[in-house]
Amino acid sequence: MVGGWKPIEDLKEKHVMEIGQFAVTEYNKRSKSTLKFESVEKGETQVVSGTNYRLILVVKDGPSTKKFEAVVWEKPWEHFKSLT
Repeated sequence: MVGGWKPIEDLKEKHVMEIGQFAVTEYNKRSKSTLKFESVEKGETQVVSGTNYRLILVVKDGPSTKKFEAVVWEKPWEHFKSLT
């Protein structure tokens, strides 16, 4: 279905991992945090003018492991990514 969210089949796929890392890097820049990307636990994509990735990320915050949700909008033909 156009516009609907679809589960990501392979959460360890290189591009999905890159989107997860991008989300953590952007979050760190905005919030002056030092989270470390660990993995993508769950994810969905939505086709829009580009692709939205809604990911549940596992991150390290010092000695603690935490999870958070991130949505990244990507338009690869424009070399554009944004943490929304």
